[in-house]
Amino acid sequence: ALVLAFPAHLAPLLNVSLNRLRAEHAKLSAPTPDKKAAEAIHEAVSAHAHAVSALVAAVPRTPFGGPASLINATLNAAADLVASGGESSAAAAWVMLRSLLCLDHEWMGAKPRLGKLYSMLKASLAERVEVSKERKEVVESELRSRAQALRALTAYLELT
Repeated sequence: ALVLAFPAHLAPLLNVSLNRLRAEHAKLSAPTPDKKAAEAIHEAVSAHAHAVSALVAAVPRTPFGGPASLINATLNAAADLVASGGESSAAAAWVMLRSLLCLDHEWMGAKPRLGKLYSMLKASLAERVEVSKERKEVVESELRSRAQALRALTAYLELT
């Protein structure tokens, strides 16, 4: 609502949110002293991803849209999150991608962007899941990630 009332604030807010998302994502690779700190980092990544997603979803509703460089940076950040692995990173990436898929079809239909989308989907859906009782948590995590990828794809297909 703030961005719709003050569209000039879209670019700075999106830039700050993307920078915070990347900073929190970088913390995921560093060793954390305890489980509580790790959970806080995962929650921060998710929160910043939702903020970026909300700002990107507001772009078509603003009078002058948003900077293409920041929208492309959002796609790159989502690709980085999917590539890094981990359930919370993938969930954050698919949240951002769903908002990107709500943009104009011409934007998403560009060859480099479609290639990046296909590579993200391939990374998430291409491998077979090995089901075993010993790896129950890993299988559940993998299936949740795949469900989020399919939800993003379904949202895109519903708009076309």
